[in-house]
Amino acid sequence: EEIVEGLRSSKVTDAFGAGTAATIAQIASIGFREERFTLPAVESRTLSNKIKNYLNDLKAGKVEDARGWLLKF
Repeated sequence: EEIVEGLRSSKVTDAFGAGTAATIAQIASIGFREERFTLPAVESRTLSNKIKNYLNDLKAGKVEDARGWLLKF
């Protein structure tokens, strides 16, 4: 209910899934019953782009792995 109300009022402006292979998969639209909510363009999103860029930089060794998330084989 909270998410749907946020989508209706345009307070929800970003949505994504996260996983080890995809890292961040940004969501373009969300359907609920008979309604479909389209989220803003991926390029304009703040949170998911920040997380995605950080994780990509972490994997590339551009930022320090302070939490020991990376394993070298």
